[in-house]
Amino acid sequence: MTMRVFAAAMAAILALGAGAAARAQSDADDPYLTPAFKACLRAERSTVGIIECQVAERGRQDALMQAAYRARLAPLTGADRGVLAADQAAWSARTSAACDVWRRRPGPWSSVRAQGCLIDDTIARRIALAR
Repeated sequence: MTMRVFAAAMAAILALGAGAAARAQSDADDPYLTPAFKACLRAERSTVGIIECQVAERGRQDALMQAAYRARLAPLTGADRGVLAADQAAWSARTSAACDVWRRRPGPWSSVRAQGCLIDDTIARRIALAR
């Protein structure tokens, strides 16, 4: 897992006492996170709120990844389509297994890490599909 989302969420929480400028700097540097997510983190003041930002970002990133998958699938025929579909299913199973480790741990930070894992892996898959 790359730590882009966890780092952005941590910066948002740590900056609660340091002001919006510090929070904005850490998440503004990642070109793969959506502007809506960055704005949500800048506005949020609680761990629960940050998790809500992450859940929404996960949906946006999943939609972007699905669009990349459909674009990659469109020109393929026959067995090649099956190979890509099997690869996508395997990716989904691996990601769920890897990120569920965080969900089983107690505490709000585990939820932040679990959501961050899902977002990071989805972004990585989108990038891989676009190649």
